[in-house]
Amino acid sequence: MHGMFSSTSNKQTLVFSREALQAIDTDAVEQYNIPSIVLMENAGRGAAEILVKTIAEPLLATIVVVCGSGNNGGDGYVVARHLSNNGCGVSILQVAKPKTQDAITNATICDSMGIHIEDWSSDCASNATLLIDALFGTGLDRTVEGMNSQVIQSMNESNATCIALDIPSGLDCDSGRPLGCSIHATMTVSFVGLKKGFLNKSAGKYIGEVLISSIGCPSELLEKYAFSGT
Repeated sequence: MHGMFSSTSNKQTLVFSREALQAIDTDAVEQYNIPSIVLMENAGRGAAEILVKTIAEPLLATIVVVCGSGNNGGDGYVVARHLSNNGCGVSILQVAKPKTQDAITNATICDSMGIHIEDWSSDCASNATLLIDALFGTGLDRTVEGMNSQVIQSMNESNATCIALDIPSGLDCDSGRPLGCSIHATMTVSFVGLKKGFLNKSAGKYIGEVLISSIGCPSELLEKYAFSGT
């Protein structure tokens, strides 16, 4: 794979702002009648498939998925389910309980599958061979503080390889700069396309290698909202 960005298809990789990604989600649900949980399923399943294909097998032995309360956490639960189905050793750490309906549903499925779920503590992540960052997504637009900043710091200090889902938690989607602090990921599995902030050279140390996972949106919807400033 040449360069930092690679896509699973031969199509040109599109770039999106935070506002565009929110509009795509809304239109997919309201105009195209795609249930939001289907978009989450597609994103998470695609990410899990990418990880199984690209991550060295020994790293898949002890995976810890770190989930926040929103839909990025929901993506984390989907990834955990599919990695578990692939025979990987997976457990989930909740930094906060899920609060969106789609995230609650996927957390419940993980629980029904017997995937180990417990509240965040740094020692629970200490044996991980692979950390999956599902704390914050592209909607984050405020400074990360308190416990969340401690979680990010703890994950960055870990010896485990860290994979970010959609965007490294704490990174601003549009500027590519940390909102106080950010995960330093080895790889980012970005949903839909690239984030506008990824084009900022200084974002490279946070995002690592970037791979794209489709969420199943109609291509004309993506083209409508793609960032044209490149």
